[in-house]
Amino acid sequence: MVMAEVDLVERCLYLRGLHLHGIDVGANALGVAVLRDIVQEVMEALDVDSIVVGGARRTSGAGPGRAPGRLRFTRKVSPRK
Repeated sequence: MVMAEVDLVERCLYLRGLHLHGIDVGANALGVAVLRDIVQEVMEALDVDSIVVGGARRTSGAGPGRAPGRLRFTRKVSPRK
């Protein structure tokens, strides 16, 4: 399950207060490489050039009350054939 406040400004998608939850997904099971792949697919599907992700404040676990920094992803340019 994914939950966030979503804004589309020109060709940039902003996801604020992002929460990710999965029943079969353990802590740290979703690595950086998988996250990049998911973000690239979303950018292609929505035809945006970048996605800025701002996570929600932690309610438990490591550092409760802390808000993670923002992550900015930009769309890869496909090589011409």
